[in-house]
Amino acid sequence: MPSSLSTLETLVRKGLGGRDDSAANTVIDACINYSATLAALLFEPPELLTQANLTVLANNSNVSLSTLTRHLSIKSVYNSTNSTKMWYIPWETWEAVIPANVGSTKYFSILGETLYVKDTPSANKTLSVGYNTYPSTMSNSNDTVSFDYHDSFIVSAAIGIARAFFDKADTGKAMDTIILPLSLGAKARQIIEGQRTSFETLLTSLQTKGA
Repeated sequence: MPSSLSTLETLVRKGLGGRDDSAANTVIDACINYSATLAALLFEPPELLTQANLTVLANNSNVSLSTLTRHLSIKSVYNSTNSTKMWYIPWETWEAVIPANVGSTKYFSILGETLYVKDTPSANKTLSVGYNTYPSTMSNSNDTVSFDYHDSFIVSAAIGIARAFFDKADTGKAMDTIILPLSLGAKARQIIEGQRTSFETLLTSLQTKGA
């Protein structure tokens, strides 16, 4: 069962030596929420995977992703109107790989917050989109984490970040906690959006940051 904000607050306070003043509590809550986001980027919990429908209007080649709630990354797109799977093409090769007419709406690409499709439909098409979301922000004591089984990471990361904030110490450890998930999340998003990247480039980037 996902832990509540109050449970996590208690653990983080203990890790900070029991500090419980109003300023500390504000920082602790912010660090817990930030650490939950880091955990979501690093572990991609299945609880954050959801589905929504988007409609590509007739004679339009794209649709906005802005209506997706807390959208983090697209995992799959299915053409519900024609009962066919759609295939992802990186944006950098979008115009080069796909011919002008392929006979049906079965390819998609992503640039920023816009999803592009080919062929351009002559009638409205309903797309079933599977995607990862950011976790909900916890503000009340009984609010719970949006996913389970990663409390230890959330607590340890929150303690590290908060300690660096209060004591101006262990900054390096706090940054290590932050950089790895953010680097992985940024690279994953680059892949999703079709930017050129590679596993070797990822490793080099992480090694450089850790030097």
